[in-house]
Amino acid sequence: VLKPGGRFLLFEFHPFLFGLSWRGNRPWVTSGYFNQRPRIVPGHRKGRPEVEINWKMADVLNALAGAGLCLERAEELPPGGRRSEYFYRIPHRMILLFTKQSR
Repeated sequence: VLKPGGRFLLFEFHPFLFGLSWRGNRPWVTSGYFNQRPRIVPGHRKGRPEVEINWKMADVLNALAGAGLCLERAEELPPGGRRSEYFYRIPHRMILLFTKQSR
């Protein structure tokens, strides 16, 4: 439980990224940013499929605000490493810093 005045830092993939796939070195819109239907993707654990849901940025912000957190700062980051020029046009990660408000 976060006490009033406590801070919460969220470092996560940017929601925009999940509506894309790659064809060669170019991004391709596959499901779209607003598509929130669950989808099955290849799993990372023992090859088992996993279910993903794409949460919009508003979903994340509203959920945290509803928990009494106030956004202090937001950053959107490009990917690291060497990729195609198109890869760097898309936000890859986000950092959100919140403070717990007193009720």
